[in-house]
Amino acid sequence: MKNIIPYILFVIATFIACNNEIKQVQEEKNTAFNKILKSDSFFVKLFSDNNKSLNKLIIEFSSDSLLIKQDFVIEGIISNAEMADLDNNGNKELYVYCNSVGSGSYGNVFSYRVKNNKFEQISFPYTTMNDSITNGYMGHDLFHIKDSLLIRVFPIYKENDINAKPTGGSRIVKYKLEGNSKSLVMVSFKDENSLN
Repeated sequence: MKNIIPYILFVIATFIACNNEIKQVQEEKNTAFNKILKSDSFFVKLFSDNNKSLNKLIIEFSSDSLLIKQDFVIEGIISNAEMADLDNNGNKELYVYCNSVGSGSYGNVFSYRVKNNKFEQISFPYTTMNDSITNGYMGHDLFHIKDSLLIRVFPIYKENDINAKPTGGSRIVKYKLEGNSKSLVMVSFKDENSLN
């Protein structure tokens, strides 16, 4: 009887370890990003494993006359993607919204347009935000498109705030894309609903 107890404990420990491994694999599978965006004359398919800090994003553009498939390495976990014609030239661009891995979830946008039968990247001024915008910034960005502008919203953290409880309200930053520019430009920003 004494000899069987270690064997039973070994079997239980092995079962628990295998069960945890299966859960981890299932969680990794559930993080994949897969989306199809449709327009009148074309559609775009996006896919990413979306399970680490650097991910491969596969973009496929398909119309009656053109098929483009390109891979990009992006930093962060994709939260959403949408198409819009922010430069009002009649051709929609693709906007992919990401947040970094970790407690801050710092936001970034990867933008693309089709030009000369391939994707051209449009830069996002993440690293060039000025001090008045970054004051109180600790990530947790949300992005969307409204009225031909890219809108970024994030909570404002006061000096003693913890990561889970910002008390400074939120900041809204608006960006536009002008003409044939390869970069989004900040238009304005404002703070809302400051909590005391």
